[in-house]
Amino acid sequence: KTGFFFKLEDLFMVYVLPELLFNLEQLAPAWEKIRIKPNFILDEAKFTIPLPQGILSINLRGTKDNYSGSIEIPKNVDAEIILPNKTISASGEVINL
Repeated sequence: KTGFFFKLEDLFMVYVLPELLFNLEQLAPAWEKIRIKPNFILDEAKFTIPLPQGILSINLRGTKDNYSGSIEIPKNVDAEIILPNKTISASGEVINL
């Protein structure tokens, strides 16, 4: 056989992984408004997804009590980032944690 073949379960995991790890929610059409509320269920998690406005990149390490990393929000995307000790609003910037 040639080509790429995926099972439905594989595609399902790609779809739900951002929701499981980061509680990534689309709050407005075309991803103009999003919410991110990391779960911190892994020691390290990285995720990059192309949005119509640009690349959304999330890179987190640690636990809910002691974490670091960065979140890059594309321009023209309003993001609410809910962390254990604070909530951040951002658009078109890199948030270093």
